[in-house]
Amino acid sequence: MIYGLQLIVKYFNNDIVFYSQQLFDELYKAFAKMVQVETEDADNQQQSPTGILKTMDKLLEINANTEVFPFLEKKVSEVIYWGLKHINWEMQDDIFQLVLTMVKGPKVVSQSIWQYYTDILETVIGDEKEVESFKKEFPNQIYEGFGYESLHEVNNIIAQIIVK
Repeated sequence: MIYGLQLIVKYFNNDIVFYSQQLFDELYKAFAKMVQVETEDADNQQQSPTGILKTMDKLLEINANTEVFPFLEKKVSEVIYWGLKHINWEMQDDIFQLVLTMVKGPKVVSQSIWQYYTDILETVIGDEKEVESFKKEFPNQIYEGFGYESLHEVNNIIAQIIVK
């Protein structure tokens, strides 16, 4: 199915720009609605945003070097910002994958992606406030961050941002 979509984009790019934008916009709205709604059934709530994030990622990948990419980048940047600021471990991998796709796809790393460099590190390691709070609470221990075991997951993203 993905291969079929890639062929359609390749041969009918100018004709489907509007539809790509419209589909992505609907996905964005659905994601925003899902993350704002509090439900008792947390398992189902987590699976639905993950599916939306994976679909967004595929659309980004397919449209990486098309004229619709800046529109998609703007929308997905808001999703990434939410994902990095509201650390949700169930969606973390999908958020990181969106960043990686945005770094690998186009020929250059945009300014909107550069702004996430520090946020990505802080998501895994912690920010200055968290380090300070930890040192106050546990003065005789070394702060290791709350996600160092996840650092290997973001090494590729960090390297791609720096190299590109």
